Amino acid sequence: MLLSRRATLAGFTALAAARPALSQASFPNRTLRLIVPYAAGGQSDVTARILGEGLGRVLGQSVVVENRTGAGGIIGTEAGAKADPDGYTLTVGTIATHAIVPVLQPKVPYDHVRDFAPVSLLIRQPLVLAVTPSLPVQNLDELLAYAKAGRGPLSFGSSGIGTSLHLAGEIFKLRVGAPTMEHVPYRGSGPMMNDLIGGQIQLTFDAPLTTLPFVQNGQVRAIAVTTPQRLAARRTCPRWRSGYRLSMCRVGRRFSPLPGRRDRCWTA
Repeated sequence: MLLSRRATLAGFTALAAARPALSQASFPNRTLRLIVPYAAGGQSDVTARILGEGLGRVLGQSVVVENRTGAGGIIGTEAGAKADPDGYTLTVGTIATHAIVPVLQPKVPYDHVRDFAPVSLLIRQPLVLAVTPSLPVQNLDELLAYAKAGRGPLSFGSSGIGTSLHLAGEIFKLRVGAPTMEHVPYRGSGPMMNDLIGGQIQLTFDAPLTTLPFVQNGQVRAIAVTTPQRLAARRTCPRWRSGYRLSMCRVGRRFSPLPGRRDRCWTA
């Protein structure tokens, strides 16, 4: 599901409830930094900016969103891990940075468990399979036939190597039987969507928060959502048919403060 107003307000309420205790320690008394390990315009960036605005109102301090992109989220997450553990730097963690990448890449320059203290789960949602409008397919059946027949170039974009978007594309490629389909990694969903609109790549799996605005104005075409349920925000988007045997996990976005002992970090 999309980040709801109710869920956002609930998080701000929890923060407000914690503020009296924080005030006794004169925290916060300066600007906070919120690191997003992906480019502007993607789901993590949009979610962080919504959260940062609310946190600023609740805490009475500015929250600066800092996009530190590259390496599938590793660069920004490493910056978060190495920041002072004083509660003034927060990091948006994702299923990629804190689950997939540490498994796929053993030499990741941070410990996804010991270097972070989780604060709150921000958002859960499925992925949307979207294609560029110039691709001659209108539904999942036509896309599968096109991919299997190798009728033309077919590449899928992601927000970086090892991200949930990357794995979704690879699973699709494997299950469909389209060995020539190529992966094109980007520094985030924002630049990837620009190339999908322009036809430089043909398809992608991405979050509704990022995809649906472009679907609604006709710049990309939604083929299916990767769950048996329809999207509440876009009920015309077809559900994933179980007969295709592609079951995608929902994407989780986490909000993590930076490293050190948990009692040195502010949690609400």
